[in-house]
Amino acid sequence: PPQPARQLVRQPATTNQPAMHKAAVTKHHSKLGDWWHDLAAFVGLGAIGCVAVVSFITWMLWPMSAENWAYIRFPLSLEDAQTLGAVLSEFRDQHYVRLLLAHASLYLYLQTFAIPGTVFANLLGGALFGMMVGFPLCLIYNTLGSIFLYGLSLLLGRRIVLRFFAHKLDTVRGWIQSYEESIVVKMIFLRLFPFTPNWFLNVSSAQLHVPVWKFAIGVFVGLTPYNFLSCKAGLVLSHLTSRNQIIDRSATLWLVLIAVLGLFGPVLAKRFKLMERIGINA
Repeated sequence: PPQPARQLVRQPATTNQPAMHKAAVTKHHSKLGDWWHDLAAFVGLGAIGCVAVVSFITWMLWPMSAENWAYIRFPLSLEDAQTLGAVLSEFRDQHYVRLLLAHASLYLYLQTFAIPGTVFANLLGGALFGMMVGFPLCLIYNTLGSIFLYGLSLLLGRRIVLRFFAHKLDTVRGWIQSYEESIVVKMIFLRLFPFTPNWFLNVSSAQLHVPVWKFAIGVFVGLTPYNFLSCKAGLVLSHLTSRNQIIDRSATLWLVLIAVLGLFGPVLAKRFKLMERIGINA
């Protein structure tokens, strides 16, 4: 007798959840595993930029006398900055534009690659060009350099930040999400706080997709007091005896107080309003 045709029963598709999860984790780590490529690219760009900036500054300062060239070095201490300021003051009288361009290139390079030393650049800006010119220029350089670092972070920073600063990034992300409506104001007050790591704000803002125009306003307004005070200290550069005199304790305390009020004042105000409503309804 003919055999009955077999019914093909389609079995439900089964997925191996542990295997899929493992594959996803492996893929994630493989993407993060190339962080050193991005770090090498960043360091390479920094090295190329260093050669370019040093060459440009050398060209700008070329007319300087041979005896003064012996004092031209990057200031690593207040004494170095004072010596450099005295030498460059003589050069400024005859080659103002050349000195202006050399100072601009140095400042932008330091800020773009998050290299410490902009405080000395601010001191020299005030000492060499005065407050009317030096202060606004240093503020513009600071803002432009921060935007350049924002762009570098956008291009090369994701895997580096996740590899080395994932916890800090989560902290900043939570803070930004809680103040998303007034992010510009909050970033200004965070910049006002003297102990904020501004370089990490520059890097993390790109990873958290903070709009660049909001980021730029936060830098420009928030770092105005720091640039003003350090440029102003440059007016008496030769009389400074300690780095603590650049921004004294009273100014630091005022900045801390303003930053704390700006960051936590609105939160406390909301809580007080809520308590009043609860009291009225009760």
